[in-house]
Amino acid sequence: MWPMEETLVNVVKAEYDEISSKTLPYFRDVQDHVIRDLELIEMYREVNNRAMEGYLLANANATNDVMKVLTVAVSITMVPNLLASIGGMNFPGLPEINFWYIMVTMALLTTLTYYWFKRVGWI
Repeated sequence: MWPMEETLVNVVKAEYDEISSKTLPYFRDVQDHVIRDLELIEMYREVNNRAMEGYLLANANATNDVMKVLTVAVSITMVPNLLASIGGMNFPGLPEINFWYIMVTMALLTTLTYYWFKRVGWI
């Protein structure tokens, strides 16, 4: 469309022997249509860019929400995993700990972690 506009501007401004004065208004009319179409193309390009930016923003927000949920889930399960991995080691001199004591400690720490995340507004 842009080359067509430039060509029509040259045709309308210049005086060519091949173009009669009767057809010149038609060229001006075509030039007006081309200019209007180019303005519409620019407007639609801007609308398309805004829609794309909105989509990307919504997609980024959804990704952030997923990452927040995964972070909370991993953080809550990290404490019991740490206690289980330390308690499951076979080192000499490591005192044996009662099974139910470890289970209650895991449940208590998991609950505290959950409520801490709830208090800070992550859940």
